Amino acid sequence: YKQWIRPVVFENVRKMLSCRTPVLGCHIYRCCSCGHVELVYHSCKSRFCPTCGKHATEDYYALLRKAYNDSAIRIITSRLRGTDNDNPYELAS
Repeated sequence: YKQWIRPVVFENVRKMLSCRTPVLGCHIYRCCSCGHVELVYHSCKSRFCPTCGKHATEDYYALLRKAYNDSAIRIITSRLRGTDNDNPYELAS
């Protein structure tokens, strides 16, 4: 299947597998009073990553809320009325 999979897919899978691991590096924090050292690993920032993608979605949603003055965002859907059995996929004749 490798011939049908685009290279960008392999790159994003590699990023997700490396997310928050030493492969991507880290920041090192040390407490001045007790000397405790904490490693904070870098994230992959891929929108396909379950962790990073969720954060990106939440940030985008917050941006939308701010742009629309915190008004409720509603999705309006419609469907075609069908025949007597009201099947939305059958058009009335």
